[in-house]
Amino acid sequence: MASVVAFSLDTVSLGLSSIGALIELIGLLGGPIGEGGALAAYQPLNAFEGYLGGASAIITTLNDVAITGETYFTSDPQPELVLGSDTTIAVTTAALGGLDPEAASDTLINSAGWANDLYRLAGGKGFLQTHIGLTGFYLTFDQP
Repeated sequence: MASVVAFSLDTVSLGLSSIGALIELIGLLGGPIGEGGALAAYQPLNAFEGYLGGASAIITTLNDVAITGETYFTSDPQPELVLGSDTTIAVTTAALGGLDPEAASDTLINSAGWANDLYRLAGGKGFLQTHIGLTGFYLTFDQP
């Protein structure tokens, strides 16, 4: 259920950033002034889209901790926090999207998160883990 909610939020985020990309494309026709106006027009959509991405990342993380167990803390052989594939992707796309005020690249970022949601809802296997320990972090990959 939580993954369906996250997918729904990510779908709306992708739609909003796509609308923003279209606004920016139209703004290019007006030269620098038109593009500046397009960027300004997109910012309210970008803020809302960022909130949706953050909510999706929180829901995904809670799902991975409480339901799937893919995000967890371990102390064997050393203390580390292990972020599951969905948490890693959701947090990364939300963070990158939040840092990017431009709609076209935001649409690409949102597309990656949305595609992962769809892949996992269709029964795809998680393929990435992020391990955060006392001395640093590393990623592990599995064949999906």
